[in-house]
Order: sequence, then structure tokens, then C-alpha cells
Amino acid sequence: MKGRRLHGLTGLRGAVALGAGLTLVFGGTAAAGVPTGEDVGKAKPAAPKCSFAQGEWAHCVRVVTKLDHAPAVGGTAKISIDVTAQAALSDARIEADLPGTLSWATAPAGLSVQHLDSAAPLPVGPLDRAQGSVALAPGATRHFEGTVRAKAAGAAPVDVRVSGTKRDGTDSGAARTFVTVGRTPSQSLLGYRAPAKGISDSTTVPAGITPRRATPELPYKKVELTKKDQISDASRHAADKSRSGAVHAGALTCFKGSYNYDFPAGTSHPSINLQVQLRAKHWYGDETLGTSITDSTGHYQVCSSDAGGEDDYIRFVAENGQWSVRNTDDDVYQFVSQTFTNVGDGTTTDVGFLQPADANLMPSLHIFDEANDAKSWTPGACWSAHDHDCRQIPYNWSPTSTKGTFYSTDDKHVYLTGPDPDSRSVVVHETGHAVMDDVYGDHFPAAPNCSPHYLTSTSSTGCAWTEGFADWYQSAVYHDPEYVDTHNKIYLDLENHTWGTANWQDGDTVEGRVAGALNDIADTGHEKYWDDYGEGAPGHIWDTLLAGFSATFHDFWNLRGQKGYNVSDPVQGSLYQNTIDYGFRNPLADNQTLTRPAPIPAQQNYHYATNVVFWSVTAVRPPAGGSLSLEMYGDRDQKQLLAKSADGQDVVDFVAVDSNHRPLGEIYPRVDTTGSNGEYRIQLSQGARQMQPSEAIAMTAPDNIVTVRDLCVPANTKATITATPSDPSQDAELFLMASDPAQSSTWVQPRAFAAAKAGGQGPGKAESFTYTAPAAGCYGVVLVNKAGSGTYTLALATS
Repeated sequence: MKGRRLHGLTGLRGAVALGAGLTLVFGGTAAAGVPTGEDVGKAKPAAPKCSFAQGEWAHCVRVVTKLDHAPAVGGTAKISIDVTAQAALSDARIEADLPGTLSWATAPAGLSVQHLDSAAPLPVGPLDRAQGSVALAPGATRHFEGTVRAKAAGAAPVDVRVSGTKRDGTDSGAARTFVTVGRTPSQSLLGYRAPAKGISDSTTVPAGITPRRATPELPYKKVELTKKDQISDASRHAADKSRSGAVHAGALTCFKGSYNYDFPAGTSHPSINLQVQLRAKHWYGDETLGTSITDSTGHYQVCSSDAGGEDDYIRFVAENGQWSVRNTDDDVYQFVSQTFTNVGDGTTTDVGFLQPADANLMPSLHIFDEANDAKSWTPGACWSAHDHDCRQIPYNWSPTSTKGTFYSTDDKHVYLTGPDPDSRSVVVHETGHAVMDDVYGDHFPAAPNCSPHYLTSTSSTGCAWTEGFADWYQSAVYHDPEYVDTHNKIYLDLENHTWGTANWQDGDTVEGRVAGALNDIADTGHEKYWDDYGEGAPGHIWDTLLAGFSATFHDFWNLRGQKGYNVSDPVQGSLYQNTIDYGFRNPLADNQTLTRPAPIPAQQNYHYATNVVFWSVTAVRPPAGGSLSLEMYGDRDQKQLLAKSADGQDVVDFVAVDSNHRPLGEIYPRVDTTGSNGEYRIQLSQGARQMQPSEAIAMTAPDNIVTVRDLCVPANTKATITATPSDPSQDAELFLMASDPAQSSTWVQPRAFAAAKAGGQGPGKAESFTYTAPAAGCYGVVLVNKAGSGTYTLALATS
């Protein structure tokens, strides 16, 4: 199969080198930062039209930064920033951050300077930020120039970000330029001198630093080392004559300590499941004497009976049996301690807290930690429960890498750009692609129309499934429905977007809708209006993923049902909440009112089963000034129309069912909301009671809409029925429904077919009618609470 690049979220990242001067171009998001909540009733805009791209990803904003040269300490250099947008951005904010090695000698015109603590792992010391607001017109480029002064030696990035609001949401772009400041001009360069073969020194963490995690604590799983690094005693030399001192058989010499990294700057975090090697230097080459792995606090102890003597050291390798972090030359990152000489046999040396000496390489350990977060959450010993030998996911990254952000189905590597490790969602999203590819046995689903793709816009069912799964995977790992891209300051809520949400398109061709549906199936929190289900993650979602290949989310849903997992209407509500409708019929419970939005979608479907041999009634209350229609069907596919009620503006429409004659069974109401704008209410009442001479019925607006009683009388009975309110706000309507036992078409009747009715007296007034029964039977008495709250006295007099 031809290799494909699978990106995490369109426009979150993109980079391309632009020749001399180390100019970097990073794309912004095309549909980022969409509004939350239910913006019901607004028209959906067309998908963004953007052409700024890196590979397959389209962006609406482009940022280009360039330094004319790399200054030495005390020197200056000119910096230019060009910002171009393909859509109008109002109040676009620009932030140009200089690391601790640089400061603003002259800020670009219109930007003010602020001194801040660094929020990222790379810059050392406080940031110098030039910031301000700018209006961006479509197709126009804004140019900024300034001067930077080199104040300290070291390599660090210059970060520029732009974000603003456009018609269909927010958009942003970013650029990162690395500069190495030397003490002399010859030591300075545009870029970064990476360590050979990915091997770098470690340094001791200052005293008093307590490691802590930047991301939510996850269950710790100890993983296996890679097989090639598991060294057995039998493969080692029995003795090393170059060592000084005698070696005592069976005497274990140990080294202990912990390994850490900074994120953000100044905050130390433990490196978990990091490979630890005890090494010895020999004249003929270095030898691994023993291996271990760091625990959930970053601590380790590694021992060997061959250690001791002189020239021992510890090597920390960003690799284990299930993931590794490598540079762009595919060399695994390694960090080495100082050399320990003349260590006594059988002793234990406390190495202390160590971390990379080069702060620019700390993101490699952050990637390693984010992969650990993903694996700790992912069920099973391997990424895929199908695997006998666990697959390793390699992550390729360097501080200046521009190849990314994607997972390649060709070589099974994740490729990340320089800023990607700052953003937990980006790394774990790409891991989600790798996991899906592994679970599906390297048969990754086809994803047409996925270049470009957007979180909130239509692509294809295949693209929405693969990208939506990866969006959900990262949110499940972190128990957080947000997609977080720290570098671009993008925080996208994957939940709380339902029908009618502005700037979101609908259905299972939209990746954000698929991700939201998976979130709502799994989580136990409920969102308005239809999300009333939660089974916990990963649960049945993961079992279904493992059960077989799914090319689309619809395939996945069908497979879930085949596995015997819940695909009933309550679960489908989680899909429907995210505008995916696979035949959802919203369940109605007796005397429980539901509040639903109008007018999107225009037709909303319901379901209940008659369960008592009495009359039942379903009623809908429109919003003020609105009108609804209520249709009643006898089948789920809504081919068998039983009755329809549509009596006009501000009318409570209802349909009554006579289960004294119609067999008990399924009923499928449908509400057409096109005549309303705002929320409406729907209520089912299965009376299961006969009329009494006098009965008090409490009804509170707006939720208590309707109730029904059976009036069972002999032929020619004259009945007078009266509803008297207790509160002046109450406004009653009273109806009597009659059916013919021989005519099945009369067993389901709308409001307009009432045999008798009373209404129009106004709030606080009693409503009454008299009816003579033409035949013996049970008639339906329907009381509608048109407005107000209080207690109705429903009275019956017969003769």
C-alpha cells in the first residue's frame, strides 16, 4: 500500500524552509476556535477557502519570519515579520517572543514590549515579547521590522504567533526560527547544532526542584525494553582485564537516581519508562553491563556484577519496546551522565536528579512522556491486542524539524515539527493514527477528500472516521474534550456543539462530529439536548475497534451492534447530539417533559410504547409566537401515518391514542418545527386512570402540558366535565376524544377531531363542556395546561 501522511488537525501545523536566512513559514488553522454552545438557527457558512499549505494542509494565515544574520553576544540583527491572511481578521493579535538569549533593541512599529516567564521548555530565562493588535484584510500582507540584541550565548527559538477572528471562527498562524548566539561571530549561526547520533550530555537538576507532571496523572504501566538492548550476563565478557581492582564474583554494583526534563521552563517532570543502561568504557569499545527502566516517578536502579572499578557511566535512551523518539537522521535520543571512576564493588552510587544539559532537547523527552500517557491509557499490553510482539512507534523530531505533522502508513513513523511537543493533543492525535493502523493490520481506511480537511467541515466518511477517531483518542487519553495546541494557542472544544452550532457542518462526514459522538458515548457527563448516555472509556468503543475493520464511522456503529453492544435509541442520542442521525427516535417517558430546540433540524423524531389499556396523549408546546405540527406514525420508518395535528400559532397540538381498542405497541411521534424559532416542549401522558367525581391535578408551566383520563360510561350517559384552576395564571383547555371500536382509523386522533371541547374563557377561568355518549365505552378526557401554574380541579357529573 502506498504510504500516506495522516495529519492530526488541518492547519494546526505546517512548515517549509524558504532558502537562505532560515525563513520558516507556518500555516494557521482554517477553522479553529469555533464557538461553543448551541447557536441554534444560524445559517452555516461555506467551508473556508484557503490555499496556504504545507503538503496537504490548507491554512488561512501565513507568518514568515527572517533574521538577516545570527548575532554574537552584544551584537544586533534585524528581524522581519510578514503576516498574510486569505480572510479578513479583526483584532488580530501578534506576539513575537524572543528567548532568554535575545532581547528587543527596537520593537516593530506598533508593538509594545513585555517581559514574561517562558511557558515553553526551550527558551531559557524570561521572554521578551513584542505584542499588539492589527487588522488583516483578505489577500493583504502586513510587514513588521525590528532589531534584536544578543545578550547571552546559546541556541533557542524565536516564536511569532498571529491569531484573530474571521467570519467563520478564529484563525491563527505561527512561525519558529532557531538562532544560535555565540560569544564570537564565528560561533553564531542561524539554526541549531544538533548532537551527533542524537547523543547529548546530562546535567544535575538544581537542589530543591521537585518533579511534577504538566499533564493529568495517568495509570503507570511498566513497559518492556527493546529486545536489541536487553543484554544477558552470558553475552558479556566474564572479566575485563582493563579494569582496576579485583572483581568479586556475585557482588552487585548499583547506580540509582532519577531522570527528568523541564516543561514548561523551570518545572521539572519525571521521565517515565525511559530506558536506563549501565555502561563501561573499554579500550576496545563501550559495553552495556545492565539495563533498567525508570518508574512512575522517574527513579531507577541499575546493577551489574561486572560494574565497579573505573569508567562507568549511565546512558538514558528514549526508547523502549513500544515507542522511541528519534532525530531527523533516525538516531534515537540518548543522554549520558558523567563518568564514575574507581567505584567500589558491591556499592550503590546515588547519581541524583539528572536532566538533559541542552534545553533544546528536552522536548524529545516530552514527546516520550506524551507517548507514555497514550500507552498508559491504551488497553492491553501492546498498542493492539492482536499483536503477539508489540509494535514500536517511532517519533521523528528535532528542534528545527519542518517535516510534519503526520503519521506515515509507509514507514510507520510519526513525524513532528519543532514546536509540536509543546502541544499534547498534536502528539497523541498522531499516535491515534498509528494505533488504528496497527489494530487494522496495516490496512488503514481510505480517506478521500482529506487533503485538506477541517475539524468542523465536511470531508468524507473515511476522512471523518480516521481523523475523528484520532481527535477522540487524544481527548480520551487526557480525559479532556479539548483539542489543545499550545504553540498556536488553539483550544478546541470537541463537545457542546450540536445541531445549529454556528460554523459547524453536520453529519458523519465531519471529523469533529465523529470525535464528539465517541466522547459522548464514553463520558458520563450529559450535554443538552440529547446526550443522556455514558458507558465509560474505553469500554465497548475499544472492543468494537478490535472486533474488525471499519472503513467509516457508520461501519463502526454497525459492528458495535453486531458485537451485541448497546445501539438503542438512548445511545443513539449521543450520536444525534453530534448531528449524526442513524435513525434516532428520541424515547419519551410517561409524564416527563423534554425541551428541544427549533428549527434545526426541522423534523425531530420520537418513540414510545403504549403499555396500558387506556387512552394516552402526546402534546407539544411551541415557543411564544411559534407553531408546530405533530405527526404520529405506527412504524419506525415513518411510512404509516396515523394522525397529524397542526392547529396554528401558539396552539398546544396533541394526538391521542385509544389503547382500549388499538393493540398495545410502538408509537413514533414526529415534530415539525419549521413554524417556530426557539425551544419547544413535548410531553407524553399515559393516563392509566378513570375519571373521578373530583380530582386535584397539579400542573406547572411550562413543563406540565397535558394529562388524560378515561371516562368509561354506558350509552346515552350525559356527562359534564369541568376544569377549575386554583391560580389566576392558569389557562385550561378541555377536550373529549371518542373512537369507534369498528373503525381502526379512529383509534388515533388529533386535537381537531375532538368530540367535545372547552376553551377560550381565559386565565383563571373554569372550562366546561357537556357530552352525551352515543355508545357504551371509554372516552378520553384531555386536559391541556395552556399557561400558568397551579392545581386544576377536574370534576365529573353524570346523569
